[in-house]
Amino acid sequence: MPSGNDSDTKTEATLRNSSDEKPRCFVAYPSSPADRAESIEKAIEELQAGGVVNIVGWKQLAVSGRVIIGAICDEIKSSQIFVADITGLNPNVLFELGYAIAHRKRVWLLLNPNIERAKVNFDRFQLLTTVGYSPYSNSHDIVTEFYRAEPYYKLDQVLYDELLRSAGPPSKKDALLYLRCDVDTEASMRLARRVSSGPIRSVIDDPQEVRLQPIAWYIQQVTSAFAIVCHLLSTEYKDWELHNAKHALVAGLAHGRGKPLLMLAHEPYASPLDYRD
Repeated sequence: MPSGNDSDTKTEATLRNSSDEKPRCFVAYPSSPADRAESIEKAIEELQAGGVVNIVGWKQLAVSGRVIIGAICDEIKSSQIFVADITGLNPNVLFELGYAIAHRKRVWLLLNPNIERAKVNFDRFQLLTTVGYSPYSNSHDIVTEFYRAEPYYKLDQVLYDELLRSAGPPSKKDALLYLRCDVDTEASMRLARRVSSGPIRSVIDDPQEVRLQPIAWYIQQVTSAFAIVCHLLSTEYKDWELHNAKHALVAGLAHGRGKPLLMLAHEPYASPLDYRD
């Protein structure tokens, strides 16, 4: 809970958002492991009871008879704040994060550094290391960090705008953006030749040439591209989780910008729920 006079804090939050309505906040997090999900769901309850924001998690959405990702995207669009637990780099969460960034939402990230290899993999992922996150171990940490960071007071701090400004103009406008595989499989090489030699202007994100571009580059290229192709790896390949995590984030950006998106994968591949359809 906030320190000091709670009623003054709530009143100030309402006034500073120039509305009688509290800011809407959506929380994206993995359903497993159950103990981590429990911490986040308990924090959601406490923050809702605090009265500063109207906050919901994806499990609270009415999805009966609907495509789940459609309901989630609608909720993200209607919210001002997007909270994501990026512990473990869950592809569904990263897809929703990309979607929220593209829709110019105030982003607030969580990471539990006590989970084995969570911090190591986050650092290796690199795309979000310049964005920053709030560490947590339990619901109390999440609530305390949320009130300390006060994202509900800083709705104009939009990650999309900041990163797009830093990236500058794209090298090619209205080009096809192709995210190539980390591994030169037969399918990857064949598709890369088709894209590079075809009549359509293209920008190829080739890890063999540049290991990893900054997130600002991907935002710049997605914004200017007319279509995006993401080539995912199967679970048989080394570091497939990190590779597919990057593609999930960029695919979410593309979907959020309303760009035609083609996602390809090597078998065996079990598609995450958000982009299974």
